[in-house]
Amino acid sequence: MGDVLTEIYGYKYTRRAIWAAFVGEFFDTVVFALVAFGGIIQGTGMLVYILIGWLFKTGVEVVCLPITYRVIAKMKQIEKIDTYDNKTDFTIFRVDVG
Repeated sequence: MGDVLTEIYGYKYTRRAIWAAFVGEFFDTVVFALVAFGGIIQGTGMLVYILIGWLFKTGVEVVCLPITYRVIAKMKQIEKIDTYDNKTDFTIFRVDVG
């Protein structure tokens, strides 16, 4: 993921943010629902709860995305910095010998 981000230098932020919200909120909702309501809601009720919660939370993030985008742009303007890490090696299976 880091390699992709450095290749596109911050472009397509909206698409990445929506995709991250879509995936992240799904796992967040599933874990929360199972921990909080695992013994209370069962079967179809649990699936409906997860689906509605997931779609609602993702929708809120999508609606708030223009605000998020403006905050990020303002922070970059205030800090006068917009850096990309081009030197980090994200390979996890490399072994240095010697």
